[in-house]
Amino acid sequence: MIFDAAAPNLIPEPHGASSSCPPTVEQMFTTYASPLEEVQVPGVDEIVNNETYLKFQEVLSAADEPLWTGCDKHTKLSFTARLLNIKAESNLSEDNFNKVVQAIEEALPQDNILPNDFYSMKKLTKELGLPVERIDVCRDGCMLYWGDDADANVCRFCNQDRKDMRLICKRPTLDVDESSRGPKPKAIYTLNKEQRRVVCEWLKSLRFPDGYVSNLGRCIDMKEFKLIGLKSHDCHIFMERLIPIAFKELLPNFVWGTITELSIFLHDISSTVLRYSQMEKLERDIPIILCNLERIFPPSFFDSMEHLLVHLPYEAKVGGPVHFRWMYPFERFLYHLKKKVKNKAHVEASIVNAYIVEEVTTFASYYFEPHIQTKRRRPGRNDEGPIDPNTNIFSIFNYLGRPSGQCKQRYLTDQEWRAAQTYVLLNCPEVSPYFEIFQNLYSDMPTLEFDRFCDQEFAPWFKSYVYDNQAHLEHQMLFHLSWGPKAMVRTWPAYFINGYNFHTQEYGKGKTTMNSGVIRGETLSLQILAL
Repeated sequence: MIFDAAAPNLIPEPHGASSSCPPTVEQMFTTYASPLEEVQVPGVDEIVNNETYLKFQEVLSAADEPLWTGCDKHTKLSFTARLLNIKAESNLSEDNFNKVVQAIEEALPQDNILPNDFYSMKKLTKELGLPVERIDVCRDGCMLYWGDDADANVCRFCNQDRKDMRLICKRPTLDVDESSRGPKPKAIYTLNKEQRRVVCEWLKSLRFPDGYVSNLGRCIDMKEFKLIGLKSHDCHIFMERLIPIAFKELLPNFVWGTITELSIFLHDISSTVLRYSQMEKLERDIPIILCNLERIFPPSFFDSMEHLLVHLPYEAKVGGPVHFRWMYPFERFLYHLKKKVKNKAHVEASIVNAYIVEEVTTFASYYFEPHIQTKRRRPGRNDEGPIDPNTNIFSIFNYLGRPSGQCKQRYLTDQEWRAAQTYVLLNCPEVSPYFEIFQNLYSDMPTLEFDRFCDQEFAPWFKSYVYDNQAHLEHQMLFHLSWGPKAMVRTWPAYFINGYNFHTQEYGKGKTTMNSGVIRGETLSLQILAL
């Protein structure tokens, strides 16, 4: 850079010197400065007043300043150029480079004039670089808008407009006046600071069921209003579940509708159960979704990953549900193997030796005594406990499940008592034959009316029927069952069943998860459609 800026033909070659030996920085600038002092250059008065010339003169003066008083090996410019060359060849970061400069400055005499950081050095040497000029080119490459054509608005060969992108894009709101240095217009898919704050506060306040997603509150930077540290599964939840809700009131309808369609596509393609007809519909819809995305986002947004969506429905038709084919299990297993590396000089051998030991000990753990705790025998996160095989009682009272928290006692209300009795009778396999008898008695009743009637009348009818036919019962426990539950019951704030954790609303007020409430499938579908 320095040699080119000084121009080789301005440096006189000493007698007998080889042309292959480049001059030093001091020789180059000392030689270059003298002709301006001795030779009368036409228009030199105008050059002196030129700002660019004055800045270049400052760089030349730095070539004559010793690094400190009495230094005869380096000048301010030569040592700066030397350090910048080391940075460029070693790919040092700016922070590390500044630390090195600080250490050097501490070792130099107090009167040194070395720039104290990378910014100051770059500012000193930037005038040595070749000038940069922006030149527009015709869309078809016919000509350059340079020289006599610098101010032309139409190509001389193809007659195309110089700024034809404005006509093609048809987005006058994004048109930028190149003569102005004010703020650029925002794209329609961006959010301002206040909108980002609203989204982040909403995400921070969300509570999900235990194990459904990680704590998103820890992944939100409320200073910069952005998401950080999301895991792959968190990104899935955000794309498939939260996008339609998060941006409903913040983006234009066309933008929100398009990304919502993309969100629904990702949700449907990742379902555990796939229908062939649904995959064919997705295969027809995804090109339209991508075309709408192209109307919103710039070309730099689209790469092979966005195009990959076109092939996912066909792959699902051929290969089945996505979760049988994606890479997450293998990535987790590779992370497990990487933790076994103890000798970085022999990575593969270290993994093999450790994994052989793991396989042997895992096999042997199947024959350990019951009281020995191993990873295989470790209870799950929401372990529901074992079934007691000695309990000779109806199956409905011996399901997996265990309570948690402080036990309390209270009386059931009349409504709770009737609801508990009806639920047990309708879900007990031993009562099913009697329910069929009751159903046949009122077979002419409409379905909805029968359901309401059953909730009110089945329990009293069952009690009367069992009492009249007590001698012919297969299970004598049915007689006790017909009298209903006790009015005094025990309650717990939490309960583990089927690998899930349920708790009361009062118990979960101070928790970051939400595990209370039961939503029926029909109700959930209506809520999703309402969004």
